[in-house]
Amino acid sequence: MKAAAAYLGDASFYHALYRTLLKLAVSMVCVLLAGGGLGLAIGLRPRWKPYVEPVVDMMQSIPPIAWLGIAIIWFGLTDLPSVFIIVLSTKPMLCTNLYEGFMDQAARADEMPVGYFTAFAGNLIDMLLSPKQRGLFP
Repeated sequence: MKAAAAYLGDASFYHALYRTLLKLAVSMVCVLLAGGGLGLAIGLRPRWKPYVEPVVDMMQSIPPIAWLGIAIIWFGLTDLPSVFIIVLSTKPMLCTNLYEGFMDQAARADEMPVGYFTAFAGNLIDMLLSPKQRGLFP
C-alpha cells in the first residue's frame, strides 16, 4: 500500500497518465472521423462496398502487433506509433459495425411504416429519434 501511495503521489505518474489519455483521445477522434465517415459512406452508397470491403478485411486480418515495427520505422519512437496502431486496429471494426447497423436500421425503417400504413418520408424522423430529439426538428 505504501508503494502504491508513493506512486500515486509522484508527479511523473500524472504526467504519464495525461500523455496516455491524450493519445487515446486523439486516436478515438481519428477513428470516429475516418471509420465513422467510411462506414456512413458505405451505408449511404452500398455500391462502394465491393471496393472498400477488401481493404477493411485486410486491415482486420493483420494483428496490431505486426504493425508495430512498421509504425516505429515510419514515425520513430514518438507517440505516433501507438496512435497509428489504435486507429488501424479499431477503424475497421467501427466501419463494419456502422455499415451493418445502418443497413439493418434502413431495412427495419422501410418495413415499419408499411405496417402502420403511413408514408415513409413523413415518419422517418419520428421512427429514428427519441421524443426529446424530435423537438430539434420541427
